[in-house]
Amino acid sequence: MSRPRPQCRPGYVSLNKVGLHYLEWGDSGPHVLVLHGATSMAINHAPFIENLFPNCHVFALDHRGHGHSSHTSSYSLEDFAKDTALFIDKLNIKDPLVLGHSLGGAVSMKLFGNYDIPIKKLVLKDIGAEISQSAPSGPDRPERTTSWESYDAAYDHFVRLPQSLGDVSEFIANNLKWDRNGRLSVRWDPEFAKVITGGWDMWDEVSRIDVPTLIPHGGKSNILSAYVANRMVEVMPNAKLVEFENCGHLLEWEEPERFMDVIRHFAGKEFC
Repeated sequence: MSRPRPQCRPGYVSLNKVGLHYLEWGDSGPHVLVLHGATSMAINHAPFIENLFPNCHVFALDHRGHGHSSHTSSYSLEDFAKDTALFIDKLNIKDPLVLGHSLGGAVSMKLFGNYDIPIKKLVLKDIGAEISQSAPSGPDRPERTTSWESYDAAYDHFVRLPQSLGDVSEFIANNLKWDRNGRLSVRWDPEFAKVITGGWDMWDEVSRIDVPTLIPHGGKSNILSAYVANRMVEVMPNAKLVEFENCGHLLEWEEPERFMDVIRHFAGKEFC
């Protein structure tokens, strides 16, 4: 029987001299680990977490250089993977279902394709073993607008987006801050964009991931091509592709109800 969802609570850990902020829900049940995408942060997945996993112990991490975690001098995928491995060990996360959203999925491929860390299931949301040739220079379009001269300008930008972000004022409060230039800016380190733009080739890594893996793919995505998505299913021992034909990269915001249904079906009774 479902229990009332506890409020999420913040936590902070220092791992290898990197300060990481995270959110946590629940204190019992199977473990779930949520890894957000570039320029995003853990709080943005709260609506999905609270709907999907009311009976789980959920951890959602702010990657280095994002949200309320510390900025650093290095932002390689290996850095993110090591952070996540240390975080899993520090928080004693056991056999989790891992939801890797975009950059979070790339981190998952790097981590679970190279290190023997037990997980039950893996979701790689619209991200592949290589970046599509049609994609711009990064996993989540880091060259997109990330600062605005006023609150009204930021509000006008977000309210006009084709996908729903929920309450726009709440989204802005969570995701933006006033910078030293008097502009409202995304809570991330711009230096990240300069490092992560080189792309990657992780076909060897994904071929070693043998847990049940779900790949939700936006049919209009400029990040994950249909070719790469289909090749991943061929290369990975236990992967399934689900198409969202009318969605772009942010399919969880474009078709949230279907996205949650797909995740719920994949996660199964153990988690949902």
